[in-house]
Amino acid sequence: MSTHRASVNGHRLSSMVKFVGFDIEGTASLPRPYKRLAGLRRSSSILRPQPMDMALAVRAMPSYLVPFFSRDVPSPEWFRPKAVNDYNLAVLAKVTDHLSNLMRSSADSSWADKVHESWKTDPMRRVILKYLREEMHREQALSLEEETRAVRSGRGSLHVHWVAAQGLVEMGHYAAQGIPVLRHVIRHGSLVLTGNRSAIPVVEAMSPSV
Repeated sequence: MSTHRASVNGHRLSSMVKFVGFDIEGTASLPRPYKRLAGLRRSSSILRPQPMDMALAVRAMPSYLVPFFSRDVPSPEWFRPKAVNDYNLAVLAKVTDHLSNLMRSSADSSWADKVHESWKTDPMRRVILKYLREEMHREQALSLEEETRAVRSGRGSLHVHWVAAQGLVEMGHYAAQGIPVLRHVIRHGSLVLTGNRSAIPVVEAMSPSV
């Protein structure tokens, strides 16, 4: 790994660890970013996320974002290429940086502590879900380009942008329940973007009505 790449990856990890509420110095001895995230101590103050009414936030769209151009549709066991993992970390770092900046720039950042019913009526909920939806749409467009190139070249696709889009949809699901819930699943490495393969495929999408 080059010095530049190591520096970039270090920044991504630092951004994510700061977002979930831990000092990065305490995790330096762990070997990989995913282990650093997944191995952090569980916070008893945050309950494991439970299903909730996702009205105005997420709606089911079967087969949405499935890479329909390529024949090699990914499965849970497929999700391993380093290029995909690295890109997922970059997407996750971008989102956590954005959320951290929103917290710092807000005159009242108490919205970042709200969950469930109190969060559903907070104006910042729509702002954050709109941002995640826009990022998901961007990755979806890039995914269509990626799959088209794969077909034209006669080679299989890594589905890099497809997985990123799915990961952003999943983040929207948890963010709709509250930032503490999103932090919790990031802390435990339970997201597609932190390397969890059990969640693929995600077949929900954020509603355009948000």
